[in-house]
Amino acid sequence: MAQKKTLEERIRNYIRENENSFWFKLEELLYDLTETIYERMKQKGISQRELAKRLGVSDAYISKILKGNENISLKTLLKLALALGLNVEIKMQPIEQMSFRKTEESTSNRSWQEVIDFPKYKFDENDFQRAA
Repeated sequence: MAQKKTLEERIRNYIRENENSFWFKLEELLYDLTETIYERMKQKGISQRELAKRLGVSDAYISKILKGNENISLKTLLKLALALGLNVEIKMQPIEQMSFRKTEESTSNRSWQEVIDFPKYKFDENDFQRAA
């Protein structure tokens, strides 16, 4: 009889199977963005209300951004960064040339060989239709 997988094993398998999907990568970007915003707000002692006031938007809009529920424009991203005293840097590079630091952060439980052989992203045409 096959041994029953633990919840942790099932979660790790799910992540491994989906980590290169469009939607997983989008969630990773949203998570990184919101964590950066939260950390900077904490460092500067800025509340959600104060940040909303600096941007000239509602508290609810900031809440949506921080929950990852808002698809913000580059213009809004820049305003947000400047309000927090941050610079925005956006890079697009071939997947084969991804910086090791980024792959190491997101793959801390992998072996060196797995990090070096970081798999290609798997997109299908439906991913782009849903994103539009």
